[in-house]
Amino acid sequence: MKRTSRFLFLVLGLVLLAGCATTTVGPGWRDVPATVWVARKADYSLELPDGWLVQSLKGSEGSEMMAATLEGPLLQRIVVIRRENEHAFEAIEKGALPDMLPQDLAERYIAETKSQFELDVVDVFSNAPASIDGVDGFRLHLGAMVGELRYQMIAYGVSTADGFYEISYVAPTLHYFERDREQFEASARSFRFKPMDE
Repeated sequence: MKRTSRFLFLVLGLVLLAGCATTTVGPGWRDVPATVWVARKADYSLELPDGWLVQSLKGSEGSEMMAATLEGPLLQRIVVIRRENEHAFEAIEKGALPDMLPQDLAERYIAETKSQFELDVVDVFSNAPASIDGVDGFRLHLGAMVGELRYQMIAYGVSTADGFYEISYVAPTLHYFERDREQFEASARSFRFKPMDE
C-alpha cells in the first residue's frame, strides 16, 4: 500500500475531513468565533481570514493540525501542523533540530514532499529563508500536477525546541491560488508561538 502523502493530503483537500469528494465544505468544519485561532496544545495562534471555516485534528506521533478554508478544501486551504522534531520528516526518516540551517530544513521538506507523494517532479519556484515570529526558517513556493489539475503551495517551516511547525497554503493554480494568496500571507505573518490572549 502506498504511503499517504503530506502533499497529497494537503492538495487533495482533506477529502475525508470534508466528508465528500466535492468542492463544498462538509461536516466537521466550523466558524471561528473570532478571527484569531488559538491552538492551546500546540501553543500558537494566528489570525484567520474573515469568513473562513476551521477544523482541528490530532495526528500520529503527537502531531497537531489546523486547517482552514473559505469555499472548500479542494479550492483553497491554510494548514498549520506541529510535529515532534524527531518525526518532522517521517517519509525520509529524518528529523529536525532547532539549530538546523533554514536551507537544510527546506531541502528535507522538499525531499519529504517528493517521497510521500511519490512525485517525479515537484517544481520549486522559490526557496528562501524566512522568519516566523522571530524564528529563522524557510519559505517554499512549490507546484505539482495532481491528476489533471496543477496545484501550487506556499510552505513556511521552522524548528523550535517544542517541535517542527509548518504553515502552508494550497490551491489550484487556475483562479484560486493568486486570488487567496495574500490572505494566507497575512495569516502567516500573524503567527505567534504563544497565544495572543495570554
